[in-house]
Parts: sequence; structure tokens; C-alpha cells
Amino acid sequence: MNLPTLLLLSALAADAAQPSGGQGLGPGAFADHMTPAQVDELIAIQEQGVAKLRQLGIQPKAGKVLGMRWPLAPEPGYGSDWIGVSNFVDLDSAFPESLRDYACGQRSYDTAEGYNHQGTDIFLWPFSWTLMDAGAVDVVAAADGVIVGKRDGSFDRECSFNSNPPNFVFVEH
Repeated sequence: MNLPTLLLLSALAADAAQPSGGQGLGPGAFADHMTPAQVDELIAIQEQGVAKLRQLGIQPKAGKVLGMRWPLAPEPGYGSDWIGVSNFVDLDSAFPESLRDYACGQRSYDTAEGYNHQGTDIFLWPFSWTLMDAGAVDVVAAADGVIVGKRDGSFDRECSFNSNPPNFVFVEH
């Protein structure tokens, strides 16, 4: 079983056009890849959750998931201009500096060591921590499904996978 695509919410926007007053970070200032041990742990959590569903007699629906929705929803009163996307999945397996996003553009990144970006980086803007503290935006499932794994408890302002276990929710669609 492959690790599902994880939606990574980040206040760090790299290589994106920064709005006036923004403070951008270069691509060398962060990394979004996990250690092999972390990947193995997440796969094991996902597999345990799926096995538990099967024991309870819950089977996923057959067919493709249709009608996916945006995974963030604002609370009333916060408007609609509060998010941005800094990078998309790198669909070009070559590296380094060989990039191709979903629109054949280059809004992605890779590393000289062979890592190709595997997520879509969505960030809150402006004042990301203020919006988070106010509960202005909810994270929602992109499609109907059943939760098969979750973890909470790590500091929500931790932006590195390699220092603490990430908070996450796995949904079987």
C-alpha cells in the first residue's frame, strides 16, 4: 500500500510571488520530505486503520472519487482572500532543477539528492498565525470517506517533519 498524498498546510511560501510586505523564504530554507522511518510509521498507522475498518465490515465504495472539494473552509466573516498555493507536485522525475507542475509550469521544486516535491503547499495569507489562532479556517476532507488514522498533539506551528511527529488525518475515500 502506498502512502496517500498528504496535504501539507504550511505558512512557508517558497518561490511564490510574495504580496507587498511579505517575507519569502528561499527553497533551501525548508524541506518537506520525511525520513524512511517516519514514512514506515505513517504507512503502518494507515494499514492498521484500514484493517480495523475491514474487521468492522466497512468496505470502501468501488470506483473513482468524484466531486473533490477545496480542503479549507473559512469561518463566516473571514472572506475568501486568505489562502495561497506556493508549490504543486513535481511531475518530472528527473532532478535537479527539472520541474513540471500540473499545468506544465515550474511551480514545484526538487533537490540535488533526488527528492521530487510530492504535495501541494497551501498557506494562509496574510497573518497566518493570527488566522490560525482565531480559528478562521477549518481543514475539511476533500471528499466523503472514513477516518483510518489520525494524530494530534504536536505543536501546530512546527513546520518541519524531521523534528516532531506531524499532526495528520488519513481518510479512506
